[in-house]
Amino acid sequence: MIWKIFIVVGAVVLFVAVCVGAAKWRKKSINKTLGLSLSAAALAVVAFFGIEGIGEPGSPSTGDASSRVSITYPRDAGRVQLCLRTLEGVGRAPSGSSLWLLVRGSGNTNYYLARRIPDDPDSQGWTVGNVQVGNAETEPGQRYELVVWKFDARLTDVATHFSSGAVEFSSRPPGAQHVAKRIVIRAAATERDRC
Repeated sequence: MIWKIFIVVGAVVLFVAVCVGAAKWRKKSINKTLGLSLSAAALAVVAFFGIEGIGEPGSPSTGDASSRVSITYPRDAGRVQLCLRTLEGVGRAPSGSSLWLLVRGSGNTNYYLARRIPDDPDSQGWTVGNVQVGNAETEPGQRYELVVWKFDARLTDVATHFSSGAVEFSSRPPGAQHVAKRIVIRAAATERDRC
């Protein structure tokens, strides 16, 4: 974080110096040039650090640290077995909502509800075990998305009444928000890989 501040401050100072020099050279108002350069610098800071609620549709916001959610294991583009024994992440859902893991194959349009992610009240991270990624016939090298959606209270109530893998979504339903994603690659399955 500190290095980001140094980079932004250095860029702002350099930008202001160049703008003032250009204004003197062109004999324009230094105040106007400084105002424009400071506005541009402020936009650069916003773009560099981000603002809550701004971003790609469906992307997680940069809200308070306790609500930021990410999958920390397996690594992106990591090879996984049919039964992913351990999936780890950090972050928690705000009060009244819950986090759910879904799985989707690259050739599939549907997201399969895998299971609810346990609460993380101490921000120490969460673990989900035995997540089935595809099926035994899945070709090695097939890409899968491990997706975390935040469900509102109504959707949480509905989802808790279904067993793992019994629910599929063709798109994100009302009351769900995309908060994290990880791409994994399926390895060849063996009989002992079943969850």
